Amino acid sequence: MAGPVYIFTLLAPRHSGRALYDGLALKRVLEMVVLGYILLAVGFIGCLYWQVRFLVLAYNQSLWWFFGCLFVPFVDWFFLFLNFKAAVKPFGLSLLGLLVAGLGGYMAGIVWPT
Repeated sequence: MAGPVYIFTLLAPRHSGRALYDGLALKRVLEMVVLGYILLAVGFIGCLYWQVRFLVLAYNQSLWWFFGCLFVPFVDWFFLFLNFKAAVKPFGLSLLGLLVAGLGGYMAGIVWPT
């Protein structure tokens, strides 16, 4: 046997004169969720692109820097500080993409499991 089926009506009982679901408010929430998912996708794509650009800079310096930045924690910070002029733009824009993705996830209502 199937579970209970809930049917929501748009109108409350006649005596209250209010709607249970305001259509305009629901539309705004849905617009925010869609905008949040768009920002999430754009932010992750931007973050990935600029992170690859950062790794290309590390590869142009040496193969050791490339593998260090790719696999060893905090080596990318050392590379950033040693090659600040060349690496600040890809690193900063990668972090900006991550912030945009975080904002999009917040707007979309995505929560981390606890």
